[in-house]
Amino acid sequence: MRTRSDLRRYQARAALRICLQRRVGLFVDMSLGKTAITLTAIRNLIDQGKLPHGAWVIAPLTVTKDTWQQEAQKWSHLKDLTFVLVEGKRPAARLALLKSKADVKIISYTLLPWIGRLLKNVRKRRPGWLPDLLALDESEHIKGRGKWFRVIRYRLLRWVDYRVIQTGTPAAHSLFDIWSQIYVLDKGKRLGMNFGIYRHRFFRQADYQGFKYEPRPGAEARIYGLVRDIVVRLDGRDWLELPRIVTDTRHVVLPPRAMELYRRHEREMFIRLDNLREVEAINAAVLSNQCWQLANGAIYDDPEERTSYTEIHQAKIEALHLMIEEAVGNAVMVAYWFKHDRWRLQAAFPHGVFMNKDNVVDVKERWNKGKIPLLFVSPSSSSYGLNMQYGGHILIWFSQIWSGGKHAQLIARLVRPDQRSPHVISRYISAQNTVDEVIEESRMQRLEGQAAFLDALRRYRKRRA
Repeated sequence: MRTRSDLRRYQARAALRICLQRRVGLFVDMSLGKTAITLTAIRNLIDQGKLPHGAWVIAPLTVTKDTWQQEAQKWSHLKDLTFVLVEGKRPAARLALLKSKADVKIISYTLLPWIGRLLKNVRKRRPGWLPDLLALDESEHIKGRGKWFRVIRYRLLRWVDYRVIQTGTPAAHSLFDIWSQIYVLDKGKRLGMNFGIYRHRFFRQADYQGFKYEPRPGAEARIYGLVRDIVVRLDGRDWLELPRIVTDTRHVVLPPRAMELYRRHEREMFIRLDNLREVEAINAAVLSNQCWQLANGAIYDDPEERTSYTEIHQAKIEALHLMIEEAVGNAVMVAYWFKHDRWRLQAAFPHGVFMNKDNVVDVKERWNKGKIPLLFVSPSSSSYGLNMQYGGHILIWFSQIWSGGKHAQLIARLVRPDQRSPHVISRYISAQNTVDEVIEESRMQRLEGQAAFLDALRRYRKRRA
């Protein structure tokens, strides 16, 4: 078991900074020990009598299961911390857990609207079950116009003095993501009291309709300059020897009939692209959704219900079979995106194990012990907070994904200091002459958000012309 003296120097300093400064952002790369930093600060503050009501950790659902609890058990100075996981379908049961005695309560972001309703009519008297410290794990999840952020802004901040945000990807989609996270710390002092002010100061309109914005020259440097006094920025390359990431792409060609159907959907996509007002109002993934699905090999019969599908081709499944064989006995993790991806992969690989929110703890342990040779994960639910470096070093992307944050986070499950291989292989299956190429280009150029999508899509269209 590690002792307090085993904390890296930057971890001890960051924990001290939380105790002294009260509001700190940990913009710290994956594998640098953000969780240990925050838990050490909590331990110190409890010992000083400054957290009589304990701490709340708000985290993605998969992270709530065991990540924080397991991290505490690794350290002698943290192992005595008590934890309560606030969960359950019955509101009364959740409320009982929320009011129970514990040093740290772990709460999913999805429960924030419920907490907001509990606090809706609270005005003057502070409820005794509220915490003294609020920590947001993977804080990029809160968006300036989202319901989770509104609960934090209008229901929690007034009552909580110590506040910590922590993430390795603070601008996972764009610089727009920064404002809400910093607001949690300073209530708008540095970047603006509302999102409109922030956008006006640091972005400029990039189209006539007023839907598209791009950062002003030097905006990123100015933003980080304004927030650096309350942010700890640590780059993993400066502190750790991490395994090298080796990338590789396997291109597949869609069968003629599948390509013919794909082209019909692509023409519809381009028509919607020409309608700028409509395009700018919807998410990039929504615009390309049917083409994206077809590139993978299937399409939902009803895009709203998504309970059944029609298979169009097996080009990617056939490629995946070959890539698993080429792994020559090494354990393989496969990332997929759509529900019908999962259903088809379950049929094609009946011996594979699929991680989900209910089995995440058990599957992670079995994977790390080398008991799962083929693991399927969804980046939408399995990309945060899981240490999975002990079970393997090969990741195959059955589906290209738009989210740069989820992409980086899933790779970081394997690219960690204790990885037994000197390199991690990240392999992609990409359907030629499809929207897969747009997603790949956007990722490689680190372009995120709607503006990046539209630019990449238009370049792709010119190539297709």
